[in-house]
Amino acid sequence: VERATTYFHHDQDGKPFLFDYAVKGFFKEAARAFNGLHGVKALHSKVERYVFVTPREIPLIVPEGGEISYLSRTLRAETMQGPRVAIARSEMLPPGTRAMFTVEYYTDGPITEEIIRDLLTYGMRMGLGQWRSGGYGTFRVIA
Repeated sequence: VERATTYFHHDQDGKPFLFDYAVKGFFKEAARAFNGLHGVKALHSKVERYVFVTPREIPLIVPEGGEISYLSRTLRAETMQGPRVAIARSEMLPPGTRAMFTVEYYTDGPITEEIIRDLLTYGMRMGLGQWRSGGYGTFRVIA
């Protein structure tokens, strides 16, 4: 079970964090969903080149009394050998967990604050991290 479980990264004190590339990956995925947003073609590649997330390690602040739990779910796949089903298990943070990071972009480039806000709005509904299609990982933006 331990080997098949996905975990958050943890710092030396055992506190969970996200690497910046996970948030940047979210932006790239959202950009794929909204290609052409505000007239920007190939939005995914523009986000990849012009959007930056800091710090490198983004602390995940678990609410007082909140505990890390686990979520198990089935994964289904159609393979050459026929349908396959497996069980996935992931570490899950409690509701109210917070993360603070900075999104920077080149103001002379094709990305605007409005595009960044629209991509974040998409994330508020779609989520960040694993099993987004199940409604996990949704967030609120406080700017």
